[in-house]
Amino acid sequence: FKMGKQKKTKLDKDMHSQGQHKKKKKKTKSKKEKRDREKRSDKQKQPHKESLPSDESLNSSEELGFDPVRDWQPMFDSFYDPVMAGNADGGLAAGPHDRAVQRALLAQAYYRPDSQPHQLLPLGVGKEEGELEQDCVIFVGRLDAATTEAELCNLFETCGRVANCRLVRDWATGLSRRYGFVQFCRAEDAQRALRRCDGATVLGRQIIVDRERSLSQAGWVPRRLGGGLGGRKESGQLRFGCRARPFRRPVTAAKTKDRS
Repeated sequence: FKMGKQKKTKLDKDMHSQGQHKKKKKKTKSKKEKRDREKRSDKQKQPHKESLPSDESLNSSEELGFDPVRDWQPMFDSFYDPVMAGNADGGLAAGPHDRAVQRALLAQAYYRPDSQPHQLLPLGVGKEEGELEQDCVIFVGRLDAATTEAELCNLFETCGRVANCRLVRDWATGLSRRYGFVQFCRAEDAQRALRRCDGATVLGRQIIVDRERSLSQAGWVPRRLGGGLGGRKESGQLRFGCRARPFRRPVTAAKTKDRS
């Protein structure tokens, strides 16, 4: 009986020592894992060498007197970029943030606007010789659904001679989509309408007046294909770059301007 007890105690001691050895191994493994994790986090915190500006770029910006953050100004008048229009600051670094922008990028390959989209309802003599159509056409939005072409033309005839006027209507129902286009005979009259009629009230609604983009901006994509300069806040597909919703200066640029 005593021999059996001695054997058991020896076995228990061996098992206990083996268990402690295993626990020590586990502890050492966990320490190594912690060290590896700390090294990885340190590497992630360190900035990439490629992202840091070079000395040459800093010298060139100082010599030219131009700071891309301080002197921020998006170039959006001559061309249309769906990604730029989809960002409030007109930046391209953020990339497409919704599927509509991606559809607009695909549509740029095949969409071609009509060369004469405003000649459907001729009202007068047409534009004068030497005047470019893109300078004579304006966009009118946020109209009342009951507004007619005649009422629209009566408003803009106070600014100059109107050649054509058209309300965009739904192809299935024939109802107004609450925006349209007005073509003047001269570019001066169109510029006068942009200054005077923006914010005017027609049938109790305040309208917006902006220049027509499909003729003046290369790569234009309409709103129905994911582009344009419209959109609603509820859908999260706002577009920027127009008079009603211009680009906003980045926060970093505003801070540097205030300091200077």
